[in-house]
Amino acid sequence: IKFFITGLNPFKWRWREIQIGLRIRLSKIRSPLESQYWSTTPYKYGSGAIKFSLKPSPDNISTSSKSIPKTENYLRDAIREHLNNKEACFDFLIQFQTDADKMPIEDPTIDWKSPYQKVATLKIPAQTFESPEQIKFCENLSYTPWHSLPEHRPLGGINRPRKQVYELISRLRNQLNNVPHKEPTTEEFFSIFPLDVLPK
Repeated sequence: IKFFITGLNPFKWRWREIQIGLRIRLSKIRSPLESQYWSTTPYKYGSGAIKFSLKPSPDNISTSSKSIPKTENYLRDAIREHLNNKEACFDFLIQFQTDADKMPIEDPTIDWKSPYQKVATLKIPAQTFESPEQIKFCENLSYTPWHSLPEHRPLGGINRPRKQVYELISRLRNQLNNVPHKEPTTEEFFSIFPLDVLPK
């Protein structure tokens, strides 16, 4: 709250950020496979910078997701319902920084106005993913935006502290789960998720 309301003078409150927060808070997600995702923060691309987005394919939209009961795990239930029957696809879009003043690196709350360009398609194969072994495997995974090539490293004041924070959280998670802190190999992954997608 203190980030948005900086003192008693409402003229100094972060009204733009308050509006963004309210839009996010009020948005309703029926299924993670039907939602669009944005990097929000910028990433290095050659000598410049980009943001990226994943836009769901129209085929991801399912009428059945509307009828899934809003249980504690309804989002996972929606993914299961879809991937039990068919794959899910997303357009991978990138957006170039074309004006350093109007598209700043250090303030991710400012929307960049340059157009998105499709560069790839992300496909999630039809599958099952809820066996005890799969759930245990996923519980020990960690995410960090810094798991990237140096040529595509995260940029900006939000991403810099994320490098250390995400590493500490990852180590704590593994410690609490009593498992080694390590990256899974491709062989380990496909022994748990036996998908027929490896190169022949």
